[in-house]
Amino acid sequence: FFYLPHSTGANHGQFAADGPDAERLAFEHECLTAIDRDPHSFLCATGQWIGEHLEEVYGVRPDASAYLPNGLHFPSYQAALSRRVTIADIRKFVPTLTDDTRIIFAWGRASRVKGFVPLIEGWSKIASQHPNHILVLQAPDESGEPEYAAEIAERARFSDRCLILDDFDPSIWQTFLQSPLTDVVAIPSLADPNPHTPLEARLFSSGSYAIVGSRIDGIVESLSDRISIVVDDPAS
Repeated sequence: FFYLPHSTGANHGQFAADGPDAERLAFEHECLTAIDRDPHSFLCATGQWIGEHLEEVYGVRPDASAYLPNGLHFPSYQAALSRRVTIADIRKFVPTLTDDTRIIFAWGRASRVKGFVPLIEGWSKIASQHPNHILVLQAPDESGEPEYAAEIAERARFSDRCLILDDFDPSIWQTFLQSPLTDVVAIPSLADPNPHTPLEARLFSSGSYAIVGSRIDGIVESLSDRISIVVDDPAS
């Protein structure tokens, strides 16, 4: 048996409305312990952080040689990477866009762990200093957290130049990452063992935007200091 956990109830559950799901935690603990004790089973981790997290919370830890870092299937992105994105493509999503507009972009499910509310709060503090910038969040209501999706929409409504796109279509974030108008790509997650977003941000970057990510969990493992900035507080 081969098991490669991408997340745990303890990691994401800390942001659930009722706290971590005790039943899920007990089930995960039982399963992980059984896998760890079975000589025919193999426990792997997608990075150092989640390996240490499994040991700290569940009492099991993959050997360092068992790390299998998260990655991307590059052929799946080739068609998108070969596209030439124009301002007209961005105007489909931001009709008020002008030629001097610059974009701060973030994407992910409308979930508390993605940190979109702190990002909007941070943007509200500096928006007046950057009159040519707009914050665009592709945050589809796909996480079973409709109250949080509503909160994001409400915060955006009262924030200057903040647009929410409630659409899961991957071609949207791919378009924004390839736009010459995108100055900053933000990854403000509050909990994430090793997500795809920083890898995708690096893949689509041609040096035209800065990647700003949270110094939280395993996110920093996917960011290179050469092309990115990590911050302790997404609202900062």
